[in-house]
Amino acid sequence: MSFTFKFAARFFEDLQKGYNYYIERHAYSAAEHFLDDIQNTIDVIKSNPYIFSTRYLDVRCGIPKSFPYLIHYKIFEEQNEVLFIAATNTYQNPTWQ
Repeated sequence: MSFTFKFAARFFEDLQKGYNYYIERHAYSAAEHFLDDIQNTIDVIKSNPYIFSTRYLDVRCGIPKSFPYLIHYKIFEEQNEVLFIAATNTYQNPTWQ
């Protein structure tokens, strides 16, 4: 089955916040590694959207290898679509729900 992939605006806002955090608190290289890790996880999801389990309300969460984040996404089988909803830091209380 072939899917189209869409990204909610909130997803990009979350990534920008994460990137800014690693730039300000760590280093440019850490921020770049953060984006690479997120992109690798997105690529895994794109190759097999069912690889990660459902966590809540039909939302699945991808887990990057090196950073404490969850990539929240939902599969809409009827439309052959995957929507990336948010990227949340697991050390923070998620207020976006």
